[in-house]
Amino acid sequence: MTAPHIALLLHSPEGGGAQRRMLDLSGALVDQGFAVSLVLIEAEGALKRQIPESVQVDILHSRLTRLSWMRTNRQRQSMAAIPALAAWLRHKQPDILMAGTGNVHLAAISAHAMAGAPCPLVLRAHALPPKNWGQPYARAQAVAVPSDDLAAVIRALSPAAHVAVLPNPVVGADFPSRMAAPVPHPWLADGQPVIMGCGRLEPDKDFPTLIRACARLGIRLIILGEGSERARLCSLAEALRVPLELPGFVADPLPWMAHATIFALSSAWESMPAALVEAMACGCPAIATRCPGGTADILDGLGPLVPVGDDRRLAEALAHVLAHPPPRAALIRRAQTYSVAAAAKAYGNLFMGLKAGASVPT
Repeated sequence: MTAPHIALLLHSPEGGGAQRRMLDLSGALVDQGFAVSLVLIEAEGALKRQIPESVQVDILHSRLTRLSWMRTNRQRQSMAAIPALAAWLRHKQPDILMAGTGNVHLAAISAHAMAGAPCPLVLRAHALPPKNWGQPYARAQAVAVPSDDLAAVIRALSPAAHVAVLPNPVVGADFPSRMAAPVPHPWLADGQPVIMGCGRLEPDKDFPTLIRACARLGIRLIILGEGSERARLCSLAEALRVPLELPGFVADPLPWMAHATIFALSSAWESMPAALVEAMACGCPAIATRCPGGTADILDGLGPLVPVGDDRRLAEALAHVLAHPPPRAALIRRAQTYSVAAAAKAYGNLFMGLKAGASVPT
């Protein structure tokens, strides 16, 4: 019997949690007997070396996407690749097309229609969608989301959407070896407390609240990630005299998390915070805001939940965990709920059902 062929569309192997999740999922699907083609609009990116060798990689060659003015906008570049993607679909005839990140959703919908809708279309949504996205979601045979909170948002936006809540592929079999990498920063080796944050340096992550909480305790802070808020965060930390390190994007956050004292998630909104799961899988005590996105479900009583934007309560939670850290083994065990293998099984069941003609309820 021929292995079901899954086409996974990404803009590029550029650095980011969503892209990393999809690369991990692609390899796990191959392990479960699927044939997977990773279809890329751009070949280069920080995660290129993390593409599993078992996955076929196809690059969409489009003259428009190579123009210099086009390279500055991923959404625009993705739309320019629609004819090439439609041609690829007609030629390769996969059993399933899944758009793995939001910046390729419209391109996938358009190319899928242009090619004559040759297979079921799955849109993986991992972030809060635009308010005008009701109609696009309804055009897919399934919208895969990582949390009940995000599912509720999409169902309210698009009552006709076929939404499936599937576990995020976070914890891989390679976690122990990745955690054992050399200590990446001197602060993490000197025995003094270090708080760790991780994510895009953007307003929705609310890192200013985390900086203010650390100022209350006089404690050091490292935030992994890059974004438009870098200068503002540096200025705030300097004004509050918080020792702050911003290493930028790092290809693998696990060695950092494995040696941090506490991981703190200060977000105002999350779809499903994979970084929180990663930290727990490393045995790192964790704190999170009680924001939409399932933080309460992930922590499952193993760490404090604090109100969004409340630096006083966040500082109190940090002080409590510093004095009373949870059992490391319990954190690691809880994180296994979000293993790559478990996610691949769930996605595989969805794909096999769609291939057989089953529909996802609205």
